[in-house]
Amino acid sequence: MSVGDIDLVLEDLSIGGGLGGSTRINRFAVKASSALDGDRIDVDGQTSMAIDQLPLGAVSYEMTFRVGGVDAAAVGALQRKIEEMGDNPDPMAAYASLEPATQRLFAAGLEIDIEQLDVTLPQGTMTSVMQFSFKESDPATFDWSSLLLNSEASIDVSVPAEVVETFAQGNPQAALVIGAGYLVKRGDVYVMEARLKKGLLTVNGAPIPIPLGAM
Repeated sequence: MSVGDIDLVLEDLSIGGGLGGSTRINRFAVKASSALDGDRIDVDGQTSMAIDQLPLGAVSYEMTFRVGGVDAAAVGALQRKIEEMGDNPDPMAAYASLEPATQRLFAAGLEIDIEQLDVTLPQGTMTSVMQFSFKESDPATFDWSSLLLNSEASIDVSVPAEVVETFAQGNPQAALVIGAGYLVKRGDVYVMEARLKKGLLTVNGAPIPIPLGAM
């Protein structure tokens, strides 16, 4: 496993579609730096992309993020598992192979801070800020239910009303999201404020049951 800097820019890419159409990526950029802090890895980065020729029109996004306190040994073990699978692995076999290493990674604890996530559509720009804190736990007793009970998260999303109302037209799922209170209109935007702490999830202040037994 290695750490360091990455600065990648790709421009004017065309991806062919199955029905003869294509999507044009005007620009895709990633800039990040990673460093070791003892036996932990910290990563700071920025990524952006601009796409043309979608049914929605031109779409772009910008994201600034930080990942902190990642266990270096767990990352190395996960990388080795991925390399061992080779090209085109069976999905179920890949899941069975990667799950223990992924559980080890989260059991060691880490922090994810998405400081900015902006998605711009022709109708306006959606903005998001997200924070996730996964506390260190005993890898011998770790499971995905315990991860939820031992984690904290906050997600704040703001979507222009025109974007929401455009997607809601003739879309019962979008209407359900609004009707259930997951998106609340405030002025000319719809907002969602989600919080997770000690297994309790609230969205815009209302508690949302999490079916832990099904995980």
